[in-house]
Amino acid sequence: MKAVHDKSGEYPDVINSYYDLESYGEDDGVSVLFQGYSSSKPSEERDKFFSYRNRAYLNLESPCAFCSTSTFLEEQKFFTHTYTICPYTLKWLNEKIGTKGEAIAFPYSENCFSHLDLSTKDTASMYMGTIMCEEHESILKAMSSHSHFATSLVQHPMATHVGLSSFQKWNLLARVKCSVIMNLCPITDHHKIWIKKNEGFENHEALNNIDENFVPQFKPRVIESMVCNVVCLVKKDKWNVIENWFTPGEDFVYWETYDELQELIDDIDSNFENYITVTESARKKVEKFEIKNIINLIKKQLK
Repeated sequence: MKAVHDKSGEYPDVINSYYDLESYGEDDGVSVLFQGYSSSKPSEERDKFFSYRNRAYLNLESPCAFCSTSTFLEEQKFFTHTYTICPYTLKWLNEKIGTKGEAIAFPYSENCFSHLDLSTKDTASMYMGTIMCEEHESILKAMSSHSHFATSLVQHPMATHVGLSSFQKWNLLARVKCSVIMNLCPITDHHKIWIKKNEGFENHEALNNIDENFVPQFKPRVIESMVCNVVCLVKKDKWNVIENWFTPGEDFVYWETYDELQELIDDIDSNFENYITVTESARKKVEKFEIKNIINLIKKQLK
């Protein structure tokens, strides 16, 4: 299987920057796997593989890809298979154009985490991601009564760390007892304009209620936390996309109100040993999504 990774449309230092897909297979003239948002766009580089029987796309952007294009469906017609973090996009593509594939949790490379010391948990909680809405600020207020890290890509008065590299972030995460996660992406009126330009968007389960200003998006920080033996505290929402791969109460813990979140952080900080079964279960299940295992899954399905 040939692998093509176009990094031109990606953030330069994120978990998917370290997959090294090209090392996992040779060109057999039959199957090709594309990674990178730009690789989904028509181009001479992409289209020269049209003769390959299996043309797969590792889609780690959906449903947010709809926020910047009006031709998502047309772009995806090139691919025979999609492996995506958005089960709703895969279902929609299958119904529209017969795309095959599988919904997967965010892949990771074990090489990025094997050096970490996970034996010292000296910080109660961590928030990862840009602080960009009132909900994010409310999370940080709930975390504030205990030791915590709050990383952000841009300056914010509530952030403890700004502009960290992935490896710097993971070194902090290794010290943490729990991470607070929303598997939601805020969208603006500008994003809604783009979404509505896509024919059939209203039949896409992730996009049929955009007036609430959020779409579901499975976050890589779930996987990063599980690999680091950190309890995932996940905001419960109308989609609960995490349940496609992990079980609440067994692999992670839901919260609904900020008072409930604060109580959970209090308990985990004081009684972390009571949550070891959760971190152990999650760590075992997450191995399915190590990039080598994902590549083997794709190769098997493309035979």
